[in-house]
Amino acid sequence: MGEWSFLSDLLDKVQSHSTVVGKVWMSVLFLFRIFILAAGVDTIWGDEQANMDCNTKSPGCRNACYDKSFPMSHSRFWVLQILIVTTPTLIYLGHVLLVIRRENKLRRRVEQKLAPVDCFISRPTEKTIFIVFMMAMAVLSVVLNIVEMFHLITCKIKERKRRSSGSVPSEVYSLPSPKHSERVTLC
Repeated sequence: MGEWSFLSDLLDKVQSHSTVVGKVWMSVLFLFRIFILAAGVDTIWGDEQANMDCNTKSPGCRNACYDKSFPMSHSRFWVLQILIVTTPTLIYLGHVLLVIRRENKLRRRVEQKLAPVDCFISRPTEKTIFIVFMMAMAVLSVVLNIVEMFHLITCKIKERKRRSSGSVPSEVYSLPSPKHSERVTLC
């Protein structure tokens, strides 16, 4: 029952911010559209396809008759219609939730200011220095990764240009034998 109390509180808030016309509209929507649809749609518009009669016994005749008579299910049509009609109200409900959230945050801040408690952490300077150092290393790592990517892309482009021009012999691309102690540089 908790979820219904939340909805009730939300609707009370909406009603407190609504005009007279909005209050009447909301009542009509819930009482005469949503509740009636939820209560009677299955019993009245249940399985109409099973009750269709055809003048032939060919396969699919019942489906064809149902599709011709009811291109769209009435219950689905009414649910879609209610959703479309209530979209502005749902957006307004979202706005009301945002306002309520802001009010609650403001209320908590005021309560926190009224409560004479001061909190202190141990070794704050050390922790601050450590956090700054870790952030600096993270930024440096990202920059080095980006530089490496650009370097590899540049090397690949240069290599393709050399190969397409045919000016570099194929031995340049082969790795040196293990007996050589030279360093291999990429690019």
